[in-house]
Formats: sequence, C-alpha cells, structure tokens
Amino acid sequence: MPGLKLWSLSTRRTFNNQILHIIKDEGAYSTMHTLLVHLQTAHGDQSPIIAGLLLQLDLLLEPRKMSVYREEAIDNLILCLQNSDSPSTQLAAADTLLTLQGRFSYSGKPLVRKFLLKRAGIDKHYRTTMRSGDDQETMEKAAQEWEKKMAFVLVNHEAGLIFEALAEGLKSRHAEICMECFVSATWLLDMLTHLPEMGIQEMARICLLKRFVSIFKSAKDREDKTIAMLALSSFIHDPDGIRDITIYKKDISKGLREFKKSSTVAFEMLKVFSEGSESSIELWNHKELAQEDCSINGVVLSITCHKDKIFSGHSDGTIKIWTGKNTSKGKGSVLRLTQEIQEHTKAVTSLTVPPSGNTLYSGSHDKTIRVWSINKEDVYCEEVYDVKEHVNNLLVANNIACFIPQGAGIKINSWNGESKLLNPSKVVKCLALVNGRLYSGCLDNSIQDIDLSSGTLTSVQSGSRKLLAKGNRVNVLQVHDGLIYAACSSIEGTAFKVMHGSSWVTVLPVIFSSSNGSSWVKVHRWSLWFTKILDLIPSFPKLHGWSLWFSLCNTFSTQFFLKKIWDASTYDLVQSISLTSEVRTMAISSEFIYFGCKTGTLEVWCRNKLVKKEALQIGSNSKVLCMALDDNEDLLVIGTSDGKVQVNRFKLYFLKLFYNNFRLHVLLDLIVCVDL
Repeated sequence: MPGLKLWSLSTRRTFNNQILHIIKDEGAYSTMHTLLVHLQTAHGDQSPIIAGLLLQLDLLLEPRKMSVYREEAIDNLILCLQNSDSPSTQLAAADTLLTLQGRFSYSGKPLVRKFLLKRAGIDKHYRTTMRSGDDQETMEKAAQEWEKKMAFVLVNHEAGLIFEALAEGLKSRHAEICMECFVSATWLLDMLTHLPEMGIQEMARICLLKRFVSIFKSAKDREDKTIAMLALSSFIHDPDGIRDITIYKKDISKGLREFKKSSTVAFEMLKVFSEGSESSIELWNHKELAQEDCSINGVVLSITCHKDKIFSGHSDGTIKIWTGKNTSKGKGSVLRLTQEIQEHTKAVTSLTVPPSGNTLYSGSHDKTIRVWSINKEDVYCEEVYDVKEHVNNLLVANNIACFIPQGAGIKINSWNGESKLLNPSKVVKCLALVNGRLYSGCLDNSIQDIDLSSGTLTSVQSGSRKLLAKGNRVNVLQVHDGLIYAACSSIEGTAFKVMHGSSWVTVLPVIFSSSNGSSWVKVHRWSLWFTKILDLIPSFPKLHGWSLWFSLCNTFSTQFFLKKIWDASTYDLVQSISLTSEVRTMAISSEFIYFGCKTGTLEVWCRNKLVKKEALQIGSNSKVLCMALDDNEDLLVIGTSDGKVQVNRFKLYFLKLFYNNFRLHVLLDLIVCVDL
C-alpha cells in the first residue's frame, strides 16, 4: 500500500483535488466501495492511510451530508489513534491526520507546524515553502476552503470524539506520536475559532485544556511553546472557555509575557486576563526611574538592551555598560555603570544584540564594526572588522552586517570579507531587518523592500523628485508584529505611516480639534473629574497621582481626535494621527509606540488604537536621539543630545470595578454632570 501516499506529494491544493477527482471518476461507487472493503480488512499501519484517502475522496462532495464512507474513515482514524498497544498504528494515524490539513512542502511533507507558527504571529517563512506565481492567491483560497471542510467533519464526528483520541495520543511514551498529536490537536483547536458554533468546545476543553497548560509551562523549545499558546488561545473566545482557562491564569501569564513582544496572540490573551470583564478602568502610569549625565562623553547616539544590561554608545567612541534591573531599591539600582570601554576612536553610532545570542555588535565612524562577547561579569572585544566606510544604523543577521555608509546605498558585509552595495541610487536614512528582508527609508521619502537571499528589490513607496525633497525624508522605520511603521518629515509637519506586508497603508498628518491644545486640557479635566468622583466613594481605592483613561467611555476620545478608517482593500488610509515634532527615533512594544522627537519631547501612543497617551519633555535644550526597550518591555531607556541616559517605566493597568452595571452607569452620569 505505499503507493497510496502519493496523494500527499503536491504543494498545490487545486492539483490534489484534480487527482482525487480522477480517482473518484474511475467509478465513484466501485472505487470508494473497494477502499471501504479494504479498510475493514487492512492490518495495522495500512488502515489509517486507506482511511485518509477514503475521507478525502468523500469530501469532494458537500461535507454536511451524511456518508457511510466518511463515518467509517474517521472511526478508523480515531481507533488507530487510541491503539496504544500498537505504536506503529498510532504513528500512522497521527501521520495521516497531519496530511489531512492539506498544505505540503515541495517534498510532500505536511506544513501544519509552520502554518500554525505563522498563524501565531511567529513568521517562519511559511510562504517560501509554497510555489510562487500568479496563482498563489487562488491556491491559498483553495487550501483554506479544504482546511475548513476537513476540520468541520473531523471535529463534528461523534460530538468531538477526535479530541479524546488526540488526548490519548498525547499520553504516548513515543515522542514522535506525542508531537504529531500535539500539532494536530492545535490545528483542530484553532479551527474551532473559524468554524460555526457546534457545541463541541466543552469536549475540547475537557480533553485538552489541562494538558496544553502543562505543555506550555514545561516546553523548552520556543516553537513548541508558541504552538501550545495558540491552542490555549482558542479557549478565550467564549465565556465558558474564559472561565475555565482563567483557573490557570497564574500558570501561563508569565510565559505569555515572554511572547507579548513578538505575538499578538499572547497580547490578546493577556488583555483578556487583565480586563476580566467589561467593567474595568484603564490606568496609565509613567515614572522616571533614573537619569545619568554622560555629557563628558558627548552625545548619546545609540542604546540597546540585553537581559539585565543596558549598552550606550557615545560620540567620543565610548561604550558604557549599565545594569538595568527593574527593582524598587532606588534610582541607583536601576541604572548603575558597571563597565566603560574606549576602543572605538570615533562616534559609536550603532549598537545591536541579535536575538540569537550573547553577542554585541557596535558600528562606528572610525570605519570599523566590533564584535563583543557579553559575559555575566564583563564585556570584551572578540573581533574587529575594517569596513572602510562610516557605519550608521548597523543591523546584523546570521553571517552578514547591513549598514548605511556615508554616501548613497546600503552596504552589506559578510564576515569573510565580501562586500556589496545595494540600492546605490538612494540616500538611505534608516533600516529595518526582519526574517531576511531589509527595509530602507530614504531621503526622497521612498521605501524599499530588499530580499537579502535573492537580492530582489521591491519599491514599496515611490520617492519625491521635488526640489525640497529633503523635507519629506523617512526618518525612522521599524517592523513589529507584521506591521511596518514609518515616521516621515514633510513640509506640512510630521507624518506617521503604518504598513502591512505588501499592502502598505498610509497614515497622514491631521489637525486636532483645537490648534492651541485645549482639547488636551479637556482630557486632563476628565481625569480630574473622575478622580474627584472616586474620592466620594469611601470603599473605592484611592488613585491619586494617576492619569486615568476610562476604557468604557470611548465616546470621550472621539470628541478630541479626528479619525478616518478606510477599507484597506480599496483605499490606503485607515487612520490619521498627528505628531507635534519631527521624530528622530522610535520604539514599539506590544502596548505602546514611543516617539523620540527633535524638540526633546517623548510622545507615547497606544499601539492598537493609535491614541496619544502622553507627551513628556525629556530635555529643555536637547533632542531625543535613541531609545530601546528592555526584554520584558518594562523599561524604556532614552539617550539625548546633551549626553543624558534616562530610564522610564510606562505601565497600563486594568482595575476591575466591583460595582454592578446600575452603579456603574450612575458613576458615569456623575462624571458627566459634575460642574467644576
């Protein structure tokens, strides 16, 4: 029977369907009846393969109709998954179940795992394993339709009995069986959120919730942890699921916080845990934890964080290493100088620590890139590369370094000494590097996407050929959760753009409802009014010193902001925001966007809603030149043109209201009616 595996070797879902039709059209009844008879007599690891083919042939028809072939095929797969006395049979059933999702690599291997990582927000080049071409969209649409059909019949069989079988497979002592059941269970749990309500969520929770919590807590592999997180996220879409998963809130919240920077799934789960219910107050808090004057070393040009260390690069060539522990023992414990290095002879313009290891890379105007080993006690130089160019905006991935030279283009250097110049016709101002794709923002307001593996350059945003093109340059470019954020200068003011994949969405400058800032005065007055109302309630916790943003009163914010939301499929603009000054640097967390400005101000915006939270004056006669977030996104470290290094904490909390809806409405009425 090994020939039956040929149906899994094509990457094209449409081609697979054609093959199935050919088999079926040989004689629908005789072919499927023959397979059914053979299924009932086959031995061991052969029967799941026959069941898989029989099920796929059956699904060429409308899957909502009853079918004896389908029932027999799924029954067989479930029995084989539960057959712990025969590991080979269990493995064959688990293998078959993975192929039923319908996506395959060039070599015929199922792509379920990579697809789930992509769906969780961890990009693992899923699309690079698929065929490229004009019909890619058609193939993906066919794959999605097939996936829904297959998932529907599997989970709907005997009220979710497949989940019980997968739970049995997860108990196997054989790692391969356990892993394949783990991936298949995640796929089907995730598909429950895309299928109509069938009343089987409870069965899924009973069989798998506790097991997936255990996997998420104990998994050492980051990909396994990500897949378990995606499975757990399927339980937050209905009230009963939220109730059951909240029991394990303490067990999984720490792990979710590790992912909130890289995955929207983790952020949404943490948000559900934080809000608890609609009756909550959003509490906004900022605190300056420490500030050190390093003006003796000139301007602070670069900052990066790694674990409990903060690295700052200065215009005199100095690199300073600080402790960045987030403690409450006073300012000195948050920012304490532990080492000072003076090996660069000119300004240190770039510092970067790739996620993959404990190595710091520094770029300088002394035309060198230095590689530093980060130890617990100190940092020391391992390699020096003479690149014969000024180094700006250094980025490192795998075996290459990308940076902006003094002239035009982007310099790409490999560690073996090879060098090439990309985008030579553009004066590049900023770079972002994600998953082998290099994004460049230019002096003429153009943006390019460069595939480093192939060298292919795609123009994302056309440049300006105006005489005053310098006024439209792209100052900052960053990529976060699949979105590309760009801050641009324009003759009219500062523009902020949000871009998504190949569909680039422009967000243009707008004017607030009052040019003199009176609308912001109203916001602060609302906060003051609400604080005074809380003072009238003896049992309510005192919240002095906080800026309060009431999450239930979105109508308040619509009075103060001009918003435009356009359909991304037909228009470019989705929302408009205005920045008060030219942006020089930007940092993005799972909750906030921080803009460091030329005027020395720091603007803080809510990332999801694009709502401004606060504008802070960092320095009276200085510019904010560089910023970095620590690994936990708890601390924002800022470097300024007057040589200051500052550490800030920004927090968003959700406080549950212990009042019923009637009292809550009364509270809102009091806020609206109070007369100051």
